[in-house]
Amino acid sequence: MVPMNRFESATGSTTIDSGHWADRRAMNRDHSIFHQWERCEASGTIDNFRIAARLKEGPRRGFFYSDSDLHKWADAAARILRSIHSPGRGPSLRLEALLDEYIALMTGAQEADGYLFTYNQIHFPGTRWKNLMIEHELYCLGHFIEAGVSHFEASGGRALLDLAMRAADLVVREFREAPAWRTSGHEEIEIALLRLFRLTRRSEYLDTARALLERRGRIPFFGARLLAQVASQAWRSRKIAVAGAALKVAVGQATDGHAVAALGFEFGGNLGKREPPLLGLRALPVFLDGAYQQQDRPLRAQREPRGHAVRWAYLMTAAAMLRADTGDESLGAAMDTAWLKLVDSKMYVTGGIGSLPVIEGFGRPFELDNGYAYAETCAAIGSVLWNRELSLAHGDDARHADLTEWQLHNAVAVGVSVTGDRYFYRNLLSSDGGIERRPWYPTACCPSNISRLWAELDRMVLSVAEGVVRVEQYISSTTRLGDGTVVAIESGFPWSGAVSITVDAPRPTRLLFRVPGWAARCRVALDGRDERLIERVPVPVFGAARFTAATYEELALPGGKSHVRLEFDMAVSALRAHPKVRCDRGRVALVRGPLVYCAEAVDNPGIDLESVAVDPTALRAEGDPSFLGGGCVAIVGTDSRGRALRLVPYHLWGNRDDRANEARAMRVFLKESAKEIT
Repeated sequence: MVPMNRFESATGSTTIDSGHWADRRAMNRDHSIFHQWERCEASGTIDNFRIAARLKEGPRRGFFYSDSDLHKWADAAARILRSIHSPGRGPSLRLEALLDEYIALMTGAQEADGYLFTYNQIHFPGTRWKNLMIEHELYCLGHFIEAGVSHFEASGGRALLDLAMRAADLVVREFREAPAWRTSGHEEIEIALLRLFRLTRRSEYLDTARALLERRGRIPFFGARLLAQVASQAWRSRKIAVAGAALKVAVGQATDGHAVAALGFEFGGNLGKREPPLLGLRALPVFLDGAYQQQDRPLRAQREPRGHAVRWAYLMTAAAMLRADTGDESLGAAMDTAWLKLVDSKMYVTGGIGSLPVIEGFGRPFELDNGYAYAETCAAIGSVLWNRELSLAHGDDARHADLTEWQLHNAVAVGVSVTGDRYFYRNLLSSDGGIERRPWYPTACCPSNISRLWAELDRMVLSVAEGVVRVEQYISSTTRLGDGTVVAIESGFPWSGAVSITVDAPRPTRLLFRVPGWAARCRVALDGRDERLIERVPVPVFGAARFTAATYEELALPGGKSHVRLEFDMAVSALRAHPKVRCDRGRVALVRGPLVYCAEAVDNPGIDLESVAVDPTALRAEGDPSFLGGGCVAIVGTDSRGRALRLVPYHLWGNRDDRANEARAMRVFLKESAKEIT
């Protein structure tokens, strides 16, 4: 095996032109990204910048952090442009025009020294950095900077990058030597500065990101400072309302004066009917001790997931990037411990993270109720970003790429409809019909975040080290590496376990391919000759052991063209939660390959999903070319009473919202028939 060392994302170009992910990316490119622009127009987010640029008059609309929705849209649009290999026509031409409009808006709205935050610019001119723990100035600037980096990578043009660097230079001047209490309440600026450092190699960006990370958890009298900022923000909101600047918009849309805007809660009518008891009392100390914002302990002591799940995942991502860029291995032990605790006791079987509403974050270990799960789409995306960094840092450890695959197919993919324009913000594992996909949210962080990730998938297929090519994700693609090597993958994932890899290399190459933790067996053939049969007993309980069972296997390729054939077993199997997850005792989740399945009432009329019992051995996979665009494999069979039962992939549930409310009920965990329970 390859020794522990850092891999790099494959340099060169990767095209994803066929298969499951090509379809997702095409929908993202041709429809979703334009739908999001239209929603940013309808919600007033784009108009806020027009007002700041003095192109329009009127009241500002949306939460104070709504700037980030448009910045993330621009970031996603730029990443899509980078991955389009026929620029200058069709969606590419339209995207370029919209990005030009965005850049012109930012040029007009940004102040001369780089400041850009429409909430202050419109409502409180000349005021800056007033309530950093709450008002998301640095969070919004972070997404603006990321958009500039992505646009340069896509186009080579400096128009947006120069604006982003002007903002970053302001952050450096204001925060590189600042006291501990001048840190952002929502991590993101650190990731942005590290991305900008990787592009420009300017050390001040690295130094400022490191300083912001190292200051966390070192604020004296944090609770008192937070309460003072809550009071300040409430006063600011009242002042806006009294001045008549708060605009009441469509039902469910929040305004700057909204009573819950201070901490950025997402209600939006999309909470489940059942919530944890005494949650408000439990949430209070999480806010006051700083855990909600990862301010309760220094970075290297962050050994357990606590607080807001998205914030925590972004913190871990930035820490992993800092470790890679500085070689600071003192960060590794804390992240390894945190990873194990996350996957063992604070992650749903779907890969979703964050079990509690209100704090949008982590509960106690094994507090993973299906009915009030938060499991925000953005939190899963943050975990994917973190695990991608960890995967690159560990040459012989496949667990991070394995978890990435699981979360991509389940916890992230569930966040967007098959039509690409309806979204889940939170992702329950049990619903009685009270939740549905929506075209937009007052807090619209998830839609553009999904679009960013789908556009970035081409960089997650392969990684390379000296003389080594590593296949991390089985996505149909063709990659041309800088040394002339061409790697072509034809993958049946997630519906079929058949994978073909063709490597055409100018010299001998070591090929590493991942055997997932869920795979009971894998047949390997090289140039038509059977090489080996890899067999293992998959871990039947969801947790870290499920992913640490994954391995990278090696084939020595002689140079020239080599053909590798892999066949992974994708039998239907039952996956159990840890016994300490009380609500799942005596229940199973049905899985096949990298997919978690669920039962929807619309497919199982007359069956009470809460009480139905199944024998996993009586269920089988069945292809259904007509279901939601085709290509889906369902799980079918009978329940313990002999009634027909049908399950669909979890990421596809909720795509038939025209049905009656009761027909939209769903369950991931089903009771296991008594004869199967041990």
